[in-house]
Amino acid sequence: MLRLTMKTWMLAGCLVLGLTSANASAAIIAEHIADNQPNSVNDTTLWSRSASGSSSIREEQAVAGPPAAWQAGINPHATSTGAVNYSYIPSAANHLEAATLGWTLSVEMSVDNPVTDNPSSGTSTGGVVVEYATGTRRHSMRFTNNGDGEVVVGFDGTSDARTYTVTGSTSASYHLYQLVMGAGETLPDLYVDGTLALTDITPRNQSVDRVIWGNLNSDPGVANYALVRLETTNSIPEPASLALLGMGVLALGARRRP
Repeated sequence: MLRLTMKTWMLAGCLVLGLTSANASAAIIAEHIADNQPNSVNDTTLWSRSASGSSSIREEQAVAGPPAAWQAGINPHATSTGAVNYSYIPSAANHLEAATLGWTLSVEMSVDNPVTDNPSSGTSTGGVVVEYATGTRRHSMRFTNNGDGEVVVGFDGTSDARTYTVTGSTSASYHLYQLVMGAGETLPDLYVDGTLALTDITPRNQSVDRVIWGNLNSDPGVANYALVRLETTNSIPEPASLALLGMGVLALGARRRP
């Protein structure tokens, strides 16, 4: 018959507390939610707004949904140029925490940007961009719609020429796009609706420090943003992993009754 010593039970308790503490360390660095105006106190983060061009071509308004969202961008059929975007500058402590724990940049949105050029070319490709710049590297997702209206994800200003097409998507459909950087890694992966789409996305080396979303580079394009979030990534053990951990503790503390 097996029995555990008090010392083993204490060890198990410490391991559980350690896992709980690690989970508590995950944190949101910047966030936009639903149809809250980003540059107001109503949103989770107070974003700085930047706009250029004629107000007649800028699209900025709350969208009731569902889902509720904030619309931002330049009318994709406009003949003149402009930009509208929202940004937040993380603190040095935010960047350090993200670099240590890993991070996830998430955006849930619909995209109306009917430009068929390759989003990675960096010229005349539409301006719908979501980006986390760490101060030394820019991790950017750029969104367009192809000739069939499907959303195409590219990577703005990088040497990574890959793109990902969200098959069956339309300008009205909402999808969740995430760049995920694991702890100790140097290149993030792209997830679409929770499914791994592309691995090891190459960033652009540039001294820029921000989280930014909206229309950039005076290119047309508009999107409805239901969620924008930069958060630290935390490795949470799955139930199977916890079960294996428990078995290990039992093995360490078990002894045969004499």
